Parts: sequence; C-alpha cells; structure tokens
Amino acid sequence: MSYRGWVPTVNGRLSFKLIGESRYPSEADYANFSTVSHQYALAVQTRNLSDVLFDRFLSALLSVSGEFNFYLCGRSRRGPGSADAYLIGKLYVFRRFCEGSYAVSGGIKHLLTQMRNTTFLDQDDGAQSSYLSAHDLLASNCDISADFVLRRNGMISISKLAWSDNEFARNSVDYEQDRHVDLEQSVADQLYFFVRDISHQHQHHGPDADTIITTHRSQADNLQWCNGVIYSLYFHIINIKRRSDPIEHVRVLGILAYLQSFKKVAEIRAEQIKKTAQSTLF
Repeated sequence: MSYRGWVPTVNGRLSFKLIGESRYPSEADYANFSTVSHQYALAVQTRNLSDVLFDRFLSALLSVSGEFNFYLCGRSRRGPGSADAYLIGKLYVFRRFCEGSYAVSGGIKHLLTQMRNTTFLDQDDGAQSSYLSAHDLLASNCDISADFVLRRNGMISISKLAWSDNEFARNSVDYEQDRHVDLEQSVADQLYFFVRDISHQHQHHGPDADTIITTHRSQADNLQWCNGVIYSLYFHIINIKRRSDPIEHVRVLGILAYLQSFKKVAEIRAEQIKKTAQSTLF
C-alpha cells in the first residue's frame, strides 16, 4: 500500500537542489550537495501539529507537546542520462522532546555541518558515507519512518508507515480506535505537507492555506487517486468563486494553473501505464 499526493509547483518541474530552503512553518536546517554521480538532500524541520488552544501554556502545564521533528534524507542520480531521475529516500518523524530526538540532534547537526562545509564534488565515497550515516542514526532512533519517491513533476509516493517505538505505536492505535480516526492517513498527510513545504515556494496564496491537496491511498499503477485530487481542486475553486473578495479570485487563477498542470501530468502517467501493460502482453 502506498500514499500518493501531488506537490504543486509553478513550472511543473521541481529542482532538487532547492530542497530545504524553507521558512514555513519554521526555518529548516538542511544540507543539499552534489557529487559527480548523485544529488544528496538532508533536511530537518520542526512542525507543531497540535490543534489545541493555548498549546504552549498547556504543553508546559501538562508536560506534553504537539511539536515533532521531521527529517528528509534522500538522493537522486545525476548525469546526462538522469535528467528526470527520482529523489529516493526516507522520511523520519520524532517527537521533539523525547530520548530519540535528543539522541540524533547532535549527530545530525554535525553531519549537516560536515556536508555543507566539505566539497564532495569528486568524493562520491565520502558523500555516500555521510548519507548512510544519517540514515543509520535516524532509523535507529525515530518514532515513525516511511520510504518516499519524489518525482520532478511533483508527484510523491509514500510507503506504508513503520512505527519504531512500540509504546508510541500502541498508544497511537488506542487513540485511533477510541476517536475513530484514520491516524495512518493523517500521518501520511503530514509527511506530504512537510515534503511540499521544503520543496517549493508558495506563489499564489499563503502557505498556511495550502492544504487543499492531501494524500490518497493507491495501489501500484492505479490512478483512481487522481480523481480525488482533481475533485478537491475544483471544489476549492468553486467555493472561492462564490466569495466577493477580488484578491481571492485572482489567486484562484494560480490554483487553476496547478490543476491544468496536474491533469497533464496524470495523462502522461496514464499513457505510460497503458504502454507498459501493452508491452507485457506480447
């Protein structure tokens, strides 16, 4: 099972070199560097997922927090034949004030500094070593992890979530059953929002309003999830058009451009799937 979403972009082509250059909802700490063969990205961002009023006051009073640290650790191939290579890696989630988060904080800061200050252009072995060290450190301490594949056209696939902390997993399952919520879907959405916010700039609207598109469960080579994305975009556009704010009407043009771009990407993907199916028959 995978989760699929779409990262809206202005020109329909993501630049992996810009991943990490984000200040929303907080400034990300990142290293983004290249070798002869690969582009590497390592980024961390703190995100407050609490919807409780007076969160800071209640967090201090009850010793709980809605803040989580999100990490992206991925790489893509470089070279003349790799212009459309995917960014492949893992996403990691930590409760910010927990042993696992404290355990990785210093190590990741050291790796980020090392990556930013060292010229790896002709040192593939050194770059790969630092990249794998980051994965090992994050994987051995995280609360939640998931594989991801980010395409330059903005589509992202997120694998089924892996819960590393047994107690955290049990409490989460209990919460899910008591509240009758799809917690796995919610976490997948937050992973998508994280990748979206550190991989593109918001041009036509405030970043806090960019929750129109969420993830959709999908089996491999099944594009039914595209209908959900298209429906969400059209639904939002219709609602905005009913308002009298001319500024919102102008912003709708940007969302409409995203919609047209997404439909083209979906059509191309559908054609690729069709050709693959035809070639399998012969």
